[in-house]
Amino acid sequence: MKHSIFALLVLLTSCTKQIIEPPITIVQGECACAEPVPTTGELAAVPTIFAGSSSIYLWKGITTTFGIPVDTVRLPGLGIMDLYYRFSAKVTAKKPKQVGIYIGDNDFDRKDLTTAEIIRRGKLLVDKASKELPSSLIMFGSCKPNPDPNKAHYNPRIKEYNAVMKAYIQTKPNVVYADLYSLMVNPDGSINRTMYASDGSVHISAKGYEAWKKCFSQLMLKR
Repeated sequence: MKHSIFALLVLLTSCTKQIIEPPITIVQGECACAEPVPTTGELAAVPTIFAGSSSIYLWKGITTTFGIPVDTVRLPGLGIMDLYYRFSAKVTAKKPKQVGIYIGDNDFDRKDLTTAEIIRRGKLLVDKASKELPSSLIMFGSCKPNPDPNKAHYNPRIKEYNAVMKAYIQTKPNVVYADLYSLMVNPDGSINRTMYASDGSVHISAKGYEAWKKCFSQLMLKR
């Protein structure tokens, strides 16, 4: 009898614990790190912020190249959801008038993410930016093609992602699409190697960044 009562108490305790435990709201693997993301400057209102992965992190002179004050949120090696979970604290809190976003390359490197899932994440980020900053201009950059011959199979998926995101962005009144993919290819669609670093990596050359600067500058002038 004592054994039966003890077993019942253990069962009830286990059930109670399962009921009162808070649900997990962040899917494991969606946010690659929990450390504070480095930003330039103090947490104060700035007119323009560029946020994104290594292409933003490695953009030399980005804070001065546009002739206006620019802050950055840099997430080298990270993905769309890493920016999504930090957007409120690192971008929205500074009340920018315009935001340039470039992220997504690293999501295609993950074998566990389908193109449909990357698109879902991209839409979540666009929704968040548009909702939290309804009076600001959001410039959402398309993913650039991968120049690595061993990863050439990424590019049809990247093009699909870009096409869907371009159409989705058109439904958002304060979001514009920056077609960076087209800047990185030749007229025949092949990779324009001069737009990438000479070491053969996915990183961008000085010429590539000049093209990006022109693209974003044209979008800023429309606002």
